[in-house]
Amino acid sequence: MRSKTVLRSRRRFGLRRLLALTALALAGSLVVLGGTALAQGSTSVETVDTNGDNGEVSAVMLDAAGNPTILYDGSDVIRLATCSDINCSFPSTAVIFTAFEGNAQDNLELSFDNRGYPVIGYRVRFGPSAGNYLVRCNDARCATFTSEQVDAAVIDSEQSALLPDDRVIFFFTNRSGRLRLAQCVDVACTSNTNFSTIAEGGFDPSLGIDADGNPIIAYQVPFTGAWNLTRCSDVTCSTPTMQTIPVPTRSSISSIMVDSNNNPVLLVRTAAHGEGLPLIICNDPNCATTTVRTVDSANVSGELLVDANDNAVVTYRKSGEIRLARCQDQSCSTMTNEIVDMTMGRNPSLALDLKGNPN
Repeated sequence: MRSKTVLRSRRRFGLRRLLALTALALAGSLVVLGGTALAQGSTSVETVDTNGDNGEVSAVMLDAAGNPTILYDGSDVIRLATCSDINCSFPSTAVIFTAFEGNAQDNLELSFDNRGYPVIGYRVRFGPSAGNYLVRCNDARCATFTSEQVDAAVIDSEQSALLPDDRVIFFFTNRSGRLRLAQCVDVACTSNTNFSTIAEGGFDPSLGIDADGNPIIAYQVPFTGAWNLTRCSDVTCSTPTMQTIPVPTRSSISSIMVDSNNNPVLLVRTAAHGEGLPLIICNDPNCATTTVRTVDSANVSGELLVDANDNAVVTYRKSGEIRLARCQDQSCSTMTNEIVDMTMGRNPSLALDLKGNPN
C-alpha cells in the first residue's frame, strides 16, 4: 500500500491505511456503516457506542484482518473501540483520555505501527492539560498504553503523521503564531523532540506525508489570504519548496493525500456561499499546475482518500445524508455521487479495504 496521509482537522495519521469503513455520529450514538459495495447500496449498520453524545469527532482504520478500529470522543472522554469482526458486532473499548472541567479535545489521529498496535494523536485545547499528545498502545486492543505530551504551546489546529520508522511528526501553530513542525527523536517520543519553523505566521495548518515519508504542508498566509503548499525533501523540512495553490480565501484543508506519482490531492472546506466542496488535484509533485473539481455545490466538510487507481474518493454529510463521491479517473473528469445513509448522521470518516471498497 502506498504511504499516504490524511489529514484534516480531525483526520488520521494515515500512513498505513488498509482502511475500509465509515463511522459517524447518529442521534447521540456512534455507528459503523459496512459493506463491500457502499455506493451500490449494499450496507450493514452496527452501533458501537450508545453512552452519551459519542462520535462527534472520529477516526477509523482497519487492522490486518480487515476489522475496524475506531477512535472517537464522547461524554468528555476519548475512547478507542477495537472490533473482532468486519461489522464490529462486539467491540472492545478503552478510555484513552478523560477530560477535566473546561477542557476540549479534538484533532483525533489514528494509525497502526509496524506491530499492528494503535498509535493515537490528539489535542487538548483548554485547561491545565492543553497541548499535543501522543499515545502508543502496548497491544492491539490498547489495554495498556503510554501517553506523552509533545508540546503545550498550541493555539491552532494540530495535525499528526506516522512515519515509516514508527516515529511521529506534528504540525501546528504555537502561541507566537509560528508554524512549527515537531519530529519525535525516538518512537516513544520521550527523550527529545526536534522543532522546525516552517513559517513565521500562518493559519489552518494541514499536514500530509508523501510516498517517501516526507511532510507535505498546507497553510493560509497571513494578511494576503493566499494558500501555500510546501513540499519537504526530508523529515525535518530543511529545504522546503513552496507553491501557491488555488484555495478560496475563507477555507480550510480537510485532507491531503498523494497519488502513486507523489502528486498531492487536497479536499477543501469553504466558508463562502456557493464555493461548495472543491477537490484540488495537483498535476505534478510541487503542484505548479492543478485541476479543480467541485464534489458538491454545498458548503460542507468531507474526508478524502485516493484508491489504488489514483482516483479520489470522498465522503461527506449534506442535509443529514451521508454521501459518497468517487472519481472515475485520475483527473476526476467524471464522478459518481451516491447517498449511503439517509439517517441524521454527521462527521463521517472514510476507509478503503484492499479492494478499494468503502464500507
